Amino acid sequence: MNAIGHELLNDEEIKKSILIFELLVSEFPENFNGYDSLGEAYFANNDYTNALINYKKSLELNPNNENTKNILLK
Repeated sequence: MNAIGHELLNDEEIKKSILIFELLVSEFPENFNGYDSLGEAYFANNDYTNALINYKKSLELNPNNENTKNILLK
């Protein structure tokens, strides 16, 4: 699911990618990478509030996620 979401995101099908990533985190709520990807899609959609929420959730689930740490610092 994550690969499909990223493929859609890369094809600039942002709203579709958000739907896929939302499904991913609803089915696998302990998967930090799903929240990271959902944050990325929201960021691409200029929805910075939801991007921040999902990046923070990703970091909560995996405090060692350096990618998310770097994004939050920006």
